[in-house]
Amino acid sequence: MRVRAGSLLAVSLLVLFIASSTSVEFSSAPQPPFPEYHVTPLNHVMYPRLISPAFVAYGDTFTAWIARTEDLPSSVTWSAYLESAFTEDWRYTLDVVDQGFDDGVGGWWVTIRVPEGVPPGLYNLTVEGSGLRFTEPNSVYVFGDSYPTEIRVIQFTDTHYGTRGIPKHYRNQQLFRMLVATINGLRPDVVVHTGDVIDAIARPDEEDPFREAYKDLVRLRVPLIAVEGNNDYTAVEKKQYYWEKYFGPFYGVVDVGPNFHFVQIDSDTGKIFGYQFDLIESLLEGKGGTGVVLTHYPLMDDGIRVWLYGPDGKFQGTLDYEQTVQRIVDIAHAANAPVILTGHWHSDDQKAFDDVLCLVTEAGQHDHGTSYGGPEGDFGHYRPFVFSANGTFWYAPTSPSVGDMGVEYLQAYDGSSYAVAIRVWNRGQEEVTLKLPVVLSSFDPNPSVEGAELSAAYGSSGKGAYELTVNLAPGEERVVKIYLKPDQAPPKISADLKDAKDGRKEIWPKITDEGLGVLEYRVYVSADNSSWSELEPEIETGWPV
Repeated sequence: MRVRAGSLLAVSLLVLFIASSTSVEFSSAPQPPFPEYHVTPLNHVMYPRLISPAFVAYGDTFTAWIARTEDLPSSVTWSAYLESAFTEDWRYTLDVVDQGFDDGVGGWWVTIRVPEGVPPGLYNLTVEGSGLRFTEPNSVYVFGDSYPTEIRVIQFTDTHYGTRGIPKHYRNQQLFRMLVATINGLRPDVVVHTGDVIDAIARPDEEDPFREAYKDLVRLRVPLIAVEGNNDYTAVEKKQYYWEKYFGPFYGVVDVGPNFHFVQIDSDTGKIFGYQFDLIESLLEGKGGTGVVLTHYPLMDDGIRVWLYGPDGKFQGTLDYEQTVQRIVDIAHAANAPVILTGHWHSDDQKAFDDVLCLVTEAGQHDHGTSYGGPEGDFGHYRPFVFSANGTFWYAPTSPSVGDMGVEYLQAYDGSSYAVAIRVWNRGQEEVTLKLPVVLSSFDPNPSVEGAELSAAYGSSGKGAYELTVNLAPGEERVVKIYLKPDQAPPKISADLKDAKDGRKEIWPKITDEGLGVLEYRVYVSADNSSWSELEPEIETGWPV
């Protein structure tokens, strides 16, 4: 069973909101929309989270939950804020309308109203009380006056983010960042990830993949909803709850207004713990509109089983395969969900179960053979959808990849540099319009821009936050640049030589740049310093000699 926890790690594209600290009368606690945590979340906010955000329109409310710390008493008067570097005022005050402490959860609940005047978009949520401040990134999305009746969604899956210093992990990091950048460029209403965010960890203390993936995910300008996969679960098998610490709950329901509901089912390693359905079904009760079920394992995988537990928490056996499929289809029916989105198989596939379609989407990781390839290869897949409140939906019949159309930032765009270059390409058959976010180290209302149109500029956060618009014709590729001063310094280059497992040596280049970034690099080797041969990298051994 799953349980609770936090500390603040502020990263990238900031978003905050100030809530008034007027005194309020405490009411009885609402139902927590999440299971018990095993650890305190990184930022102490139990809900909403990075992968289970709150969606709200003007005048409506949502409830935030904050884990108790030793520094705080049970009686706290909370204030709440939303923040975004991509807005005129950066910080907006929210109204706290109710609050209280829940002994069962071990934390506070704070009901918050979003007033008119907050620009629509994605925000960080900040809560303050008793001199402490906690911020959960990308956890609140404001629609404005009304909720949508149609939403555009992009699914990606099986990205297998790793940090062990092997070429496959380096490549998967690169593809992960390309996918985040491409999704930002396409700017759907919601993005979903159906598991295996990270590659399987080998040691209990291998926390880095979760931490680094978190840092990349908070660069999204689109709200994210996600479920864990079997590779993510390797941490749980080692009694480590990094998923809860960095990302959010293992299961639940995320309401995108009253018209759309995303059901998060934790399918573990094919073991689907039955106790999660109690919470899910209670959260779905009375809901209309259209549902979408997210889980990692496809229903076509005959190894999946629902594991049953009694009220005392003791294991009582499993449902067989057919019963397991029917149980999940029943959840889909309860959610009015015409589709179940999955991953795990690293290929496109689909099958209908009654009137519910189970879709499998191709992997986001480097997945074909041992060659290293490049951005032009068939890697980094994602799948677009359009959902309507009446239950109809459209989806791409095959998953495109960043080889078809993609975005690659050649420099960090988180406010650490005065310049950023971005490579964009379109090898499809139709024109594409991209919206590219950039945060520079300081603000100039008129930065130099090449290859794109400057569509927005904000300086209220102390950094320079910009939106660039790029129109790409079929077959077009270009490098977009934005900078506060000319880039006149060359990159810095070094290399390490390591022993490979097969007896050869590996060359590992290190390249850094303070300006626009590095478009391309190649590795050459010479025995006499006069004749040079280019090395081709291998996905499992780097640049072998």
